[in-house]
Amino acid sequence: MQLFRSVLLFITSQKIKAFLAMRDSWKIFRKFERLLGQMDPDIEARVLLGLGLFYLAVSLVPMSVATLLKIAGF
Repeated sequence: MQLFRSVLLFITSQKIKAFLAMRDSWKIFRKFERLLGQMDPDIEARVLLGLGLFYLAVSLVPMSVATLLKIAGF
């Protein structure tokens, strides 16, 4: 949900809040990524889907925005 929130904030031209929300979603995904081998297979599939969507969203940002992502901690 945090990732989708960041996309909506980016669409509404609130770029700084969008990057902070994206950074928060990255932290959440990283926490779940460490627990991947210990989860129920259904939950593990959901975490992997979220990670894939996150990587897709980050790869589609324009190059001018990529510098802001680096500043935000990516």
